Amino acid sequence: MLQGQVCPSGSAVAGFSISGAILCVPIVIATPAAISDSPPSTQDSSWGDNQGPQIKALSIAPPIVAVGSSPQTITVTLAVSDNLSDVEYISLFVSTSANTNFINGSAALISGTNLYGLYVIEVGIPQYAPSGVWLIREIELLDSAGNRERYLNEAISPGASVGNNGWHYVQEIGSDHTFIVS
Repeated sequence: MLQGQVCPSGSAVAGFSISGAILCVPIVIATPAAISDSPPSTQDSSWGDNQGPQIKALSIAPPIVAVGSSPQTITVTLAVSDNLSDVEYISLFVSTSANTNFINGSAALISGTNLYGLYVIEVGIPQYAPSGVWLIREIELLDSAGNRERYLNEAISPGASVGNNGWHYVQEIGSDHTFIVS
């Protein structure tokens, strides 16, 4: 049986006795202006966001870089969307196909919004870097609600537990994920 009880003075709680034990429950008082039937803004990441950002397209330019006389830069462009709380961070790792010589870069939004936009990552390839096929090793995305998605390269991480916990293969994006260093 529920009975009204008095809780410690000065506390904004309501007290109830359930089988002899006093249970103090916080009380929240909202003004009519604070009550709304519409969902919170996209900036309120606490409201039901449990999906991380998704890569919709990817391109690499130029497809071939010559680093014999000077360092070069490749540009990776990503079309990325997030369902609710904005893309906060994107990082990328490239490596040789032998999985050595890792290089990373971070993305900058060049057009669109943090819910759907084009991001560019410029990656510096050092002079005298090993020649051959290089590839995107991993792309990591994070949204404002803390949801993380990772795209691994299947050639480097075969059998990784993709498909759950935010792990995917870069190959799922459906575009070329390699470039040549000469």
